[in-house]
Amino acid sequence: MNLQVVHVRVNDQATGQPTPVRMRITSPEGRYFPPLGRSDRFPTADGCVVGGQVLVDGLPWAYIDGGCEIRLPSGPLLVELSRGPEYRPIKQEVFRNHGQIALRLAVERAIDLKAEGWYSGDTHAQYLSPAAACLEGAAEGLSVVNLLAAVEKDERGVVVPGLVDFSGQKAACELHGCQAVVNTLNRGGPLGDLALLNAHRVIHPLELGQEGFEQYTLADWCQQCHRKGGLVVRTRFPRGDDLLPDGGIYKAGVDAVEWTGDDSFAAGMQAWYALLNQGMRVPLVGGSGKRGNGAVLGNPRTYAQIEPEKGFGYASWVEAIRVGRTFATRGPLLRFSVNGKGPGRVVRLDQGSTSLQVEAAVVGPASCSGLEVVSNGQPIARDEAAGPLALVVPAQGIRWLAARCWNAGRLAAHTSPIYIA
Repeated sequence: MNLQVVHVRVNDQATGQPTPVRMRITSPEGRYFPPLGRSDRFPTADGCVVGGQVLVDGLPWAYIDGGCEIRLPSGPLLVELSRGPEYRPIKQEVFRNHGQIALRLAVERAIDLKAEGWYSGDTHAQYLSPAAACLEGAAEGLSVVNLLAAVEKDERGVVVPGLVDFSGQKAACELHGCQAVVNTLNRGGPLGDLALLNAHRVIHPLELGQEGFEQYTLADWCQQCHRKGGLVVRTRFPRGDDLLPDGGIYKAGVDAVEWTGDDSFAAGMQAWYALLNQGMRVPLVGGSGKRGNGAVLGNPRTYAQIEPEKGFGYASWVEAIRVGRTFATRGPLLRFSVNGKGPGRVVRLDQGSTSLQVEAAVVGPASCSGLEVVSNGQPIARDEAAGPLALVVPAQGIRWLAARCWNAGRLAAHTSPIYIA
């Protein structure tokens, strides 16, 4: 097969400017052509040369900043492009003529949630460099990537990858419209881990039981994080005392629970619902838990809605999470309101009010095979597609409402609650 170096450029259709994307170009027979400097085979183990490429459903993809060089054959080629859930995915055949040295492609935005104040971020990734996190984050449509430095143990002993990049309340790197912020993942052993975000200094110990900190507890981490202006996220929920009926560490100051990567959150959703039913206003965030090239950044992700007067920044994004203006998603974009108010808000019933106006819908290009409204942990309405749902429900006995959707039997998106008072 004769291969020639071709300059590939991907533009945002609306602006005409190069934009970061996740890209895959193959021959009709399925041979993958990586950009120069990348490989068609790369490690996917945790912590091994992470960044710039990813395996999705067993197939290799590359991240580019909008332009690259690739050795390509002449003839038909299959091009696949992804730019996150707000853009239409591209899968199209192109024909490269013999001697053609440039290939021009474009991606099209389907919806702009930033115009409504919604900014997406990944609360949990490891082993990426800040620059690689910005590249991958931008290509996946993220505005924020939280990189977490954590204690790791191997044959070399105890190491803390990424700790020297700690940036706390500001970006360690900002490129392509994406901020990478480095904070810590504090290890609690069998009690589970806490991500301590937006703290102005590293909070030690990084692991329970370290010498000199034998009496330290998860609650101590919560208190120290709040003193330093930070946000406490319970990662890989549910774990440890998350299942205890007394609320455990949530009374001590956990600010949010995290749907991390796999399907364990969906299996343990009732533990979160139980906390909400006890009156603990604990919002939901989404984090990929990415540790290697076998996971896609932002899957799942957190959308947080920032008040217009505050403007986007890492601090305002974190504060939007703290008050619960969030939804977490693997792709479908949820719209949800009760009496016109969105997630994290409190609907206060006027004297004599006995009902609530509830609206839910899925927007954007991602598919959905079931949209539900949940009241106090129980589904009260369902549409077998993406909605919209519009219903009037009796207010009596309702403490909170939320929306969730499914795709092929898997949880695809879930809002934080709207509270009824």
